[in-house]
Amino acid sequence: MVWASFSLEMGRIVRMRRMTLVALFVLVATGFSQTNSGSSHQRTRDLRELVAKAYAQNEIDDQAMQGVLNQIAQLASGNNAGTRARQQQLEPLADCVVAIHFLQRQPLKRGVGMEFSRWLWCDSDRSQLFLEHFDSELDNLSEALGILEELYDHDPTNRNQLYPLMLALALVWDTPRPPLHGQCGPNVGPVPRDMKRRYDHFASMFLTKKPPVPFNRLSVSALGFVVDTPVPVSELSWAVENIKGSNFKRIFESIKYDNRRVEDGFFSWPHGRYSLESIKRHGGICVDQASYALLAARARGIPAILFTGLGKRGGHAWLAVMKQNGDWDKDIGRYERDDYVTGHALNPLNGTMINDHLLPLVCERTMRNSNASQSDALARIAIVLAGLQLPKQANIYADKALEITRTHPQAWNVKMLTSNGDPKSLSKLFDEQAIAYAKYPDYVVSIRQKQAEVLRQGGHDQLAERALAQTKAQTRNRGDLERTTALARVEDLARNGEPVQARNAFEKYLRDNRNEGFKILDDIELYLDFTKQTNQTEQAVKFIIPFIRTYEKKISKKMVKNDARFIDWDKKLMLRAYQNAGDEKSAKRIQRRMKDGGDGD
Repeated sequence: MVWASFSLEMGRIVRMRRMTLVALFVLVATGFSQTNSGSSHQRTRDLRELVAKAYAQNEIDDQAMQGVLNQIAQLASGNNAGTRARQQQLEPLADCVVAIHFLQRQPLKRGVGMEFSRWLWCDSDRSQLFLEHFDSELDNLSEALGILEELYDHDPTNRNQLYPLMLALALVWDTPRPPLHGQCGPNVGPVPRDMKRRYDHFASMFLTKKPPVPFNRLSVSALGFVVDTPVPVSELSWAVENIKGSNFKRIFESIKYDNRRVEDGFFSWPHGRYSLESIKRHGGICVDQASYALLAARARGIPAILFTGLGKRGGHAWLAVMKQNGDWDKDIGRYERDDYVTGHALNPLNGTMINDHLLPLVCERTMRNSNASQSDALARIAIVLAGLQLPKQANIYADKALEITRTHPQAWNVKMLTSNGDPKSLSKLFDEQAIAYAKYPDYVVSIRQKQAEVLRQGGHDQLAERALAQTKAQTRNRGDLERTTALARVEDLARNGEPVQARNAFEKYLRDNRNEGFKILDDIELYLDFTKQTNQTEQAVKFIIPFIRTYEKKISKKMVKNDARFIDWDKKLMLRAYQNAGDEKSAKRIQRRMKDGGDGD
């Protein structure tokens, strides 16, 4: 396979979706060929030098890369493809291919300095750490390398020791940082990177004799939950100087709760510039308490996460903080009585959403782990072999990766994509994957939904229903997953030409969750949208009007006075239902009552 074609297949493997990569060149002949003489150590050094030159010159050596692919194909052939010796030969070749693939996908604005490039790519530990954490779909290669090179020049004394910190900063700040949350008020603008000062602050935390969490045990992913501080560096200094102690529950509660703001419906910060000092002086609501404690932890080098979630009385924000052993205290400021089943947060390394139920899985990667690095290296070999359309050999290395880390996502991707495509064969793989992720209900539900989709596409509707039925154990006591599963079923029924059954399924879900307070308000709106799209608006009125009357009585006592989000919520939903059905008489009656402040229908 020539390099240009290979790059297309690589893109498909890495994220299990086809990508429209444009081949930048047509390759011929061989350069770095399988006949390259010298010891294995010398060949590894040559490969790393090849990558370093490519990044310094911002140019890929076409012939050399074709030779690398040829050598991989030759080494992978035969019956000894999975031996330890072959693995040791394939690993640097695969890493070279993945590194060059990043550069092909995202050509640099300018080449990096050769000295810096060799420092990064010619050291196995540093280069592998970069390959493990850089995401070519979500990260910005030019910006990340620009930050790394800036910090490399800035701190020649500690750059080797603090490279994981540098890399975390590069992968978090390679894209503009969003505010701490969406209620910081109107005076929040873009935060300057100020990367050298920001690095110096964290370096000073980790270079002390007794850092709060040992730096040499923290992974890059954990450090991402430290350095994502979208505030001026002066705020971090203020936190260290003024917020004492390590009891973050007490720090959270030290901010006086501003009941008046909630009662008046002022959820956005009303006191000028959003700062820690201002929060301390004026008090705040839950999101301000959580932000205050979050920055108190991160400013000291302690990984912390701000979670938001929906409970029976509305939205809430709370905090998770990492303990010394790598576990998380994930319920700081969380109130059990309101049933906040799931907290959601942003993963700062790549901008994807995570939730607090996945923290045990996150913990597997937050403390430095040689097993995780080893499985990543094996998965990269599997990805490259799959890209070369060598499915048997790719599966050997995917299985090796899964022997070490049963939940390695890219290893599972390789196994799925290199299967024979038969729905029943794929279904068996989904069964194996669901067992591997048994401790993580979110993943199991997602896996079963994909399994059901594959089976339906193959005409196996009963097997698809059976796959979805296996999610019941995971959705028990997880309203968010129950919702996901229920709405996926509604969508499937509608897509299969069964709108009435889909509506009935939606109504059953709403009835089953009528005691969930404000959690299902959005779902009622979705129901009205769905019935309008499927021309079932008259049936919707018959169901939703009595449902809203009963529902309103259950939650009216839990409403926050003057909360603008919930004023006349019942009348607004009834009005939409009548308007959807073309019942103008009933719609006008609702509008009059909204104007006069009367009851619902």
